[in-house]
Amino acid sequence: MEEKSKRVSIENLLPLGSIVTLKGSDKKVMITCFYVLMEESDKGENKENVKKKKLYDYMGILWPEGDIDAKTKILFDHEAISEVYFYGYTNDEFIEFKNLLRKSEHELDDVEHAQIFNPREEKSNNNE
Repeated sequence: MEEKSKRVSIENLLPLGSIVTLKGSDKKVMITCFYVLMEESDKGENKENVKKKKLYDYMGILWPEGDIDAKTKILFDHEAISEVYFYGYTNDEFIEFKNLLRKSEHELDDVEHAQIFNPREEKSNNNE
């Protein structure tokens, strides 16, 4: 049976720009994205590579270094956060955004049928 990760509640979703540390690390990370869907390889029961989709609560970059390259982007779930150092900017737009997320929250649970966007593939397709 496939293990389902627990998604952060929309109420507890940290705003973009929040600065956190993750469990097991002292390095600060700035949140740059919510609900990132990735396709990962996993060894199945038959020891074959199986592609599984995983929805991460956040993507972040090292702080203060910033967005150095694709390899320094960090995917993590809310439960991995050990401390919040700075709570990002919020206003009426952020509240409205969270309200919109609440209306489509059921779609976040259907990870298996979600589309994966790969910006590298999109860029190469546009250059042809």
